[in-house]
Amino acid sequence: MPLILAIEPDRQQAAKLAALARMPLNAELVVADSTDRAFSALAERVPDLILTSLLLSPKDEGALA
Repeated sequence: MPLILAIEPDRQQAAKLAALARMPLNAELVVADSTDRAFSALAERVPDLILTSLLLSPKDEGALA
């Protein structure tokens, strides 16, 4: 099953992503509101796809890079 990581601080957008991952994509989705929390949730796994918010903070952008 594909693993998708979504870094999305907006709860409404995160809920929409979760619905999309469940039904049409049949993928496991990890949603976090910050890069630090996303990395903690992933542990040692490597996602197949990373989705980020357009309004990602500079701190999160740096950590992601």
